Amino acid sequence: MQRWAYSRIHKPKLPLSPEILHEIRDKSSHWGDVKLVAVREVVYRSTN
Repeated sequence: MQRWAYSRIHKPKLPLSPEILHEIRDKSSHWGDVKLVAVREVVYRSTN
């Protein structure tokens, strides 16, 4: 199985430090993992 995702983070109008922007970028990449786990749970429940 292969997975691919694309997300774009727009620069906010509020002034944020580079550290905060970096953290937002890092944390947003975990949403793909969350979605994959959710899909696996649904598939697993439907096969049992």
